[in-house]
Amino acid sequence: MVLGGSQQNGTSIRFSESKALYEYGFNQFYLKNIANPGDIITEIEVSNGTPDTKKLDLAFSDSIYALVHTSDSDTNYTPTIELNSNISAPITQGEVLGKAIYSIDGIDYESDIVATHNVEASQLLQFILQIGGLFILLLITFEIFFSKRKKK
Repeated sequence: MVLGGSQQNGTSIRFSESKALYEYGFNQFYLKNIANPGDIITEIEVSNGTPDTKKLDLAFSDSIYALVHTSDSDTNYTPTIELNSNISAPITQGEVLGKAIYSIDGIDYESDIVATHNVEASQLLQFILQIGGLFILLLITFEIFFSKRKKK
């Protein structure tokens, strides 16, 4: 009954009713810090990464605060993790690789997930391709050289 409230003892009832609503809200709910920037959320293995950098920790890029009921103050919330498809090296520190989503009481709270360090691309595949190309070039040269000798 806040709107159109009357006066009692010279004081507006709207004031006391509004105060009661605020007190109820502040006594029943609070902002809970669920995640901080840099908090590690998970670890992945990056394909085509060098052996010493392919294990990559993923961290929150932003803080996440959620409005929760005071009775849920001890609840540990678990996020849904959505990673980008085809994550492969090279990756730079701070690169966004997905997002974490917390669904609390029908409201989604989210943050980007970023790489905590650089992941260098493995040179092994490139080396194998270069050796294969060199081998094919030698075969072609060998075939051309010996096919001309046989014709003479």
